[in-house]
Amino acid sequence: MADNIVAGESKILCRQSMKYTTSDRRSETDVYFEAPPGLAALLVRFSYFPKNTDDHAICKPLIDGCFDLYWNTGLPRPDWREFLPLDNLITISLDHEGCFAGCAHRHAKEQCHVISAAHSSPGFHLQPALEGRWRAVISLHEIVTPSVQADIEIEGVCATDWQERRAVFENA
Repeated sequence: MADNIVAGESKILCRQSMKYTTSDRRSETDVYFEAPPGLAALLVRFSYFPKNTDDHAICKPLIDGCFDLYWNTGLPRPDWREFLPLDNLITISLDHEGCFAGCAHRHAKEQCHVISAAHSSPGFHLQPALEGRWRAVISLHEIVTPSVQADIEIEGVCATDWQERRAVFENA
């Protein structure tokens, strides 16, 4: 079990870097962490790089494959270059004590989400109690680049720190 948060002390509960390749597309990675008693909020920072590619050798076969599967309109195919760049898409969702706590299925390559009793980022449920076992699910919807680096950091924020920092998130 995680240590209690000391008044006036926030701490990193989880920090993990992951590297993925195209063979990881359409898969998930679970990242577990424990939240100790005494937290006012969780800050979830998530990022991945690179976001996209316009490399013709990579993109043309992928776009042509989509045309082969889905372009049955009888109309001429558009120029495949109109669909550049192609994006990697990696998203995050959270479970708390085995229950769905929300998700951020966003396209931004850098994200910061807050979870608390009074305010949670869009897509996440208010969480009156933060203590306990959490699971972050990293969903690899599409990986188009040869490799991609994903980073997650979860900070447990004590009440004193949260009072100073909350306006940034609640007014966003």
